[in-house]
Order: sequence, then C-alpha cells, then structure tokens
Amino acid sequence: MERESARGDWVCWYGHALLEERNVTYGIQSVASTLLLIGQDGDLGYFIDMVEGADAIYSVDLGALGSDEPEKVANSISELL
Repeated sequence: MERESARGDWVCWYGHALLEERNVTYGIQSVASTLLLIGQDGDLGYFIDMVEGADAIYSVDLGALGSDEPEKVANSISELL
C-alpha cells in the first residue's frame, strides 16, 4: 500500500505477505539483525526494531544499512500516516 506520509514522502508500506520476501531480498537481517523492513520510499527503508519491541519507526538508506545508524523518524507508524 503506497501512502503519502506526514513528512510528504510517498512510502510503499509492505503487507504481511511481502515482509519476509522484502527482508530476504535486501538481506536486512544479515547486516542489521534486529531491524525489520516494513516500507520503502525509493532507496530509503523504513524499519521497526524487533528487539526494542517499541512502536518507533526508523529509516536509513538501504545502500548504507549496516554502516549508517538508522534515524528515528516517528514514535509510531500512525505519526507517519
């Protein structure tokens, strides 16, 4: 589902059926084992931290994942929608 975020970004949020496929395709857990990719705006990935267990949403350029620190962009997904 693609929606414009409160920040003005157009983000493709992944449904349950795509979560595993997208995370495997991008090798997310091999470089950031606690993050789960839940959406994308071009090369910018949106994540939740599975260890923290919080609702916070983080983002980082997918090409820089593992070398750049993800930035907290919202306390919950509802803040972005």
